[in-house]
Amino acid sequence: MVIVWSFLAGLFMVYGLPYFFSGVRGKTHLTPFGNSSSQANVVWGWLIIIVGAIFLHLAHNHAHPIRGFIFFAAGALVAGLITSSYWPKHEAKRSRNK
Repeated sequence: MVIVWSFLAGLFMVYGLPYFFSGVRGKTHLTPFGNSSSQANVVWGWLIIIVGAIFLHLAHNHAHPIRGFIFFAAGALVAGLITSSYWPKHEAKRSRNK
């Protein structure tokens, strides 16, 4: 389970960052609840990061630290790649609709 929890932790923690930082910068962005306020983005991103932290806690990486780190990093990479391909498309569509 170290592998699964670590991978999910990396995935969720990195996936929550764009929401959190968009909100911190005062920008609105699309959440599952629609185009939300910057405060809603901060809360949504924070919740996703907290879920990732819970997964990291469940991973018990102290038993297998290298394996846990590798799969955490893999989850972070996957989330980064998915996010980097999705967000620019969303931003372009959003700017066309203004």
